[in-house]
Amino acid sequence: MTPELDLDHPLAPLLRLGSGTADESLVEVDARPLFPWEDKRLSPWPSLGRTLRGVLFNPSRFFRGHRSGSGSAAPFIFGLAAGTTGLMLSFFRPALTALLLPTPPGRITPDNGTGVAGTAALIFLAPLLVLVGMILQALWSHFWLIVFRAGSNGLEATTRALSYSMAAALFIWLPTVGPLLGSIWGLTIYIMALSILQGRGTLRIGLALFGPPLAIHVLFAYLGGGFG
Repeated sequence: MTPELDLDHPLAPLLRLGSGTADESLVEVDARPLFPWEDKRLSPWPSLGRTLRGVLFNPSRFFRGHRSGSGSAAPFIFGLAAGTTGLMLSFFRPALTALLLPTPPGRITPDNGTGVAGTAALIFLAPLLVLVGMILQALWSHFWLIVFRAGSNGLEATTRALSYSMAAALFIWLPTVGPLLGSIWGLTIYIMALSILQGRGTLRIGLALFGPPLAIHVLFAYLGGGFG
């Protein structure tokens, strides 16, 4: 009697090959380790640290060197937590800057125009804003990936790529360069991850992501000029 098999267990390939079922030895086995955040054998902090280091500082090696777990809930939670943390810190940064660096008399302090109550409200709403943004971005991206025949591995792969790329949101709280750095590096990670997880070239992925918005922008610019 064959024991119940955990597909994420490191000995799973050996158990499958030794089960005696027909043609099992012909099945290709992915020997790569799971993404750290999706590996249930790792405790939360080590898995978080390994994932952040890999995604932020060597994304190509990270995505090529790991395999996906079952479902996209775990990576989605990672992306939601990273995005929410970065957004909260960016909202809180002006207040923190004013607290740590008192402004000399007579100099106007930089303000985001929201005040204390507005900042508190934005921080409170950050998880909802990130959640809605991630869902809409994943659906929008995957629709165009399908149109450009670059989404053959499904919405789960697109969601996983987007979720891990949200790690770059942790940069947006940095003064001056943070928002630009977080946006550019996050988009770069997203394209790399999609290319690897969907098994398509970066050119096709780039066309799917940038082509439609650019075409819509050009169309509206033309119509606006024509009717102006």
